[in-house]
Amino acid sequence: MKILIVSLTAALSLACYADEFKPVDMMARVPAAKGLAVFKISDDEVAVNGSLLKRIEMGKQTMVLNYKSKLDKPVYPKFSIRIYNGYGMLLDTARVSWTFSSVEPGAVKQENVSFLPKNLPAALSFSTVSLPKDWDRPVFLIVEGEVF
Repeated sequence: MKILIVSLTAALSLACYADEFKPVDMMARVPAAKGLAVFKISDDEVAVNGSLLKRIEMGKQTMVLNYKSKLDKPVYPKFSIRIYNGYGMLLDTARVSWTFSSVEPGAVKQENVSFLPKNLPAALSFSTVSLPKDWDRPVFLIVEGEVF
């Protein structure tokens, strides 16, 4: 973890000032791949509409995952969600893996998943890097796994 923070600090030190951070369009930057999708968060919600995962509701440090199985057999959800801000910075990753219970055909279920954005202000407190005020606001999600 220390190596990640040091290398992240070094990378951010090149930018130095909050006004030098530029918004990015993750929808255009992430290449299409099977089992991977990029979503923009709108009104704290993402409509996934997959064969298992329907919707994600975003909170400050939690996500509510809404499932509805369109499949004809029980499914054991296994996927990851990467949370990015509007500048393309990874805020956190959530992994979902059901081992002992499943979503039955036609069933509707809900799950709360917690996430904790990185504490970059503390990591950068002695640097010359100045983060934008909205650096910790989730804007994009990348969902990867068996949900489509």
